[in-house]
Amino acid sequence: ALLILNTVFTAIGARRQEIEVMKLVGATNWFIRIPFMLEGTIHGLIGAALAVPALFVVDHRVLAYFQESDAVPLFRGFAVPDGFVWDTSIWLLVIGGVVGMIGSAVAVTRYLDV
Repeated sequence: ALLILNTVFTAIGARRQEIEVMKLVGATNWFIRIPFMLEGTIHGLIGAALAVPALFVVDHRVLAYFQESDAVPLFRGFAVPDGFVWDTSIWLLVIGGVVGMIGSAVAVTRYLDV
């Protein structure tokens, strides 16, 4: 969320004059806020989408190694059901998008209140 917050702050700083002109013309705060919230949502979705392959690698490679290994019988209890990885990846994408949207909404609200 902090990375998205800083990214949106940078985007706001780059478009500061555009935002001032939009305010002078009579744009509402929501009209200014929505594009930045969409940008934050996209950043969150991209970050989550990059984490999904790592989740599959951990599930298929690492846990399979621990289940088959005789050296580490403690990790055999960490067997993951087959559908769990798909459910987790979907939740990861949803939460990534929501966190991105909330982080960007906080950043834009801080700027617009000033």
